[in-house]
Amino acid sequence: MQTEHIVNSSAYWDTRFVEDWESSNGPAQSRFFSQIAIENLPRWLIEQLQRQSLTLCDWGCALGDGTEVWASYIDSGQLTGVDFSSTAIEKAAQRYPSIKFLNEDWLDAQVNKRSVFDVIFSSNTLEHFCKPYDVLKILCDRASKAVVLVIPYRELNLHHEHCYTFLPANIPPTIGDGFRLVWSKVVDCRHLPNTHWSGEQIILVYAKLDWVDSLGLTLQDFCIEQSDIATQMRSLTQAVEERDRQIASLNQAVIDREEQIGRMDNEMRKLKQSTSWRITSPLRVAKNLVISPKRTSYSIIRSLFWKLPVGLRQALHGPRHAFVRYFRNLPSLHVVDLSWSEFNEKVLSRRSEYKGIFIQEMIIDWHVPLYQRPQHIAVALGKLGYLVIYRTSNLTDNVNGFREVSKNVWLTNVHEVDKIQDCVRSVYSTSYALSVDQIMKNGKRGCIVYEYIDHIDPEISGDQKNIRRLLSLKKFAFGGGADFIVASAKKLYEEAVEAVGKDKVILVPNGVDTLHYRNPDHLKTPVPESLAAFKKKHRAIVGYFGALAPWLWYDVIAELVSQRPELGFVFIGPDYYGGSGRLPKSANVLYLGTVDYKILPAYAQQFDVCFIPFKPGDIAKTTSPLKLFEYFALEKPVVVTTDMDECTAYAEVFRGGSADELSVAIEDALNVKDSDDYKLRLRNLADKNDWLERARSMEIIFEKVKK
Repeated sequence: MQTEHIVNSSAYWDTRFVEDWESSNGPAQSRFFSQIAIENLPRWLIEQLQRQSLTLCDWGCALGDGTEVWASYIDSGQLTGVDFSSTAIEKAAQRYPSIKFLNEDWLDAQVNKRSVFDVIFSSNTLEHFCKPYDVLKILCDRASKAVVLVIPYRELNLHHEHCYTFLPANIPPTIGDGFRLVWSKVVDCRHLPNTHWSGEQIILVYAKLDWVDSLGLTLQDFCIEQSDIATQMRSLTQAVEERDRQIASLNQAVIDREEQIGRMDNEMRKLKQSTSWRITSPLRVAKNLVISPKRTSYSIIRSLFWKLPVGLRQALHGPRHAFVRYFRNLPSLHVVDLSWSEFNEKVLSRRSEYKGIFIQEMIIDWHVPLYQRPQHIAVALGKLGYLVIYRTSNLTDNVNGFREVSKNVWLTNVHEVDKIQDCVRSVYSTSYALSVDQIMKNGKRGCIVYEYIDHIDPEISGDQKNIRRLLSLKKFAFGGGADFIVASAKKLYEEAVEAVGKDKVILVPNGVDTLHYRNPDHLKTPVPESLAAFKKKHRAIVGYFGALAPWLWYDVIAELVSQRPELGFVFIGPDYYGGSGRLPKSANVLYLGTVDYKILPAYAQQFDVCFIPFKPGDIAKTTSPLKLFEYFALEKPVVVTTDMDECTAYAEVFRGGSADELSVAIEDALNVKDSDDYKLRLRNLADKNDWLERARSMEIIFEKVKK
């Protein structure tokens, strides 16, 4: 308030107009803002000013330079410049004698004489007031037809003389007595030649409705903009052209490289077909045995193994795994996998010591880059005293039998698991590798749980063949094949309840391993130099970890990145269907690829704000993201897109439905990121959503097996 009082005093401006207004390019700024206003006003308004000889008052005219720009478009006799600085008005009258200038303070309640004009124009004045719309109402009282404003737009880092930031969320559609917003145009001044503003300006026209109605205007005469579409289109066009040039250059480089490789392949083929190559082959083998005996021996034996008959290779399957472990320097004592008979004898024989048996049917391998819900649920149930058997396709796990990967959790690739009776079997709604026939091959053998975790959608579920499999699995589960349906989101829960009734559905949202994310060792874990250097370059870091998948809102991400060049945007996670290629190629974007779950918290500690930018639609509405609760455990503020119902259910989460709204949400999040009270609330939320709590809510399922 003290700043506003000083800046809006006549003494302050009298001094400025004498001492530094001209040296600070004040006259050029006035001309610049008036010119961009006139160029971006509706054509019908300029025409009405000219045809009807409407009077126009430039309120806050300073030395009259902006007022004089108007004299190039309407007769100077229609113009009046008004300013409360006597110094400014004296100089304006000297500089532009053909224009009328008045020294009046319209904000002084003691002023009795009230001048009224057809149109009031005011450029870059309202931002100096903490309550600008109170001032605007006074301007409306002085206008009979319209008020035209030029003001800084989305000025988040305020100039020292400015007190108010104008945003889409705080610009009113109506003001004063019958004035309605009929025109708004955003101009990104950063891209204009000889610019005098390093951000955006917005031109607003508030008009009396009865006057507008009398003009016979149509829809094409109105425009309400929230962003500078023209500049964005030019930037996009330039980006596309540059990308096309890069692609053409890369394509040519690929062609050249392929031709080079082709020539080298031909030369190599000729060399290997030569007599000298065959003659010297034993010498090369002998040399390699001397240089690298272990690797060379492994290559020779592997080559011989794959030349054996199929039956003999199968018989040697077990010894082969031991051999591979040895040559790859894998531990062979404490990770020796148990055979089915050994597992029966050492583990299953003690099943009475466990609270129950939980079999996770095939969904994803244990050692995939993204540690996900199936692994978390398995570990949590193991900690609660259940025997967990986690089935793998062995794409990444390389298990041969049974291997304990966590307390009471056994990873396996053997089909004999299908013999285990009186167990709880978990089948995921995303298990397109499983068919109903496979699930029911030996009957239920206890209780079947259908984990309904995602809306079935091509962006998640893949091609039509996969979708048909998943829909068949869902039909089986919803048709009575599943004893329980576990839903991860409220909308999925409501759908399941409607299909099978409340007694058979359990709501189990995703959760977080709070101990993992709070482990103090992460604070000592080094992060890549690229991330450390990137963080130093930017005011704050907005970070996301998770799949770079089709359901992210890439268009809005690009717009947001462009709007906030002072912020660094970091993305971590595997590339699904070319997602990383859709990230904006900008200096304030850093993609780090996949990071091991074991050290992921160390990377995420570099974030100031955490981000979940799902695009609008069913996927956003029905997803319970693991990362939400992981962000809570990190005690970082979270910004999400508006459609993410499972996230916006928490008052602590910031949201936005557009780039503009997300920009504001990020700023709000940054304002609380260091608040101890806010961080405590996030910590408590993480504790309430720990995976152990989620696993406890599933224990009711095991009661059915006991009955």
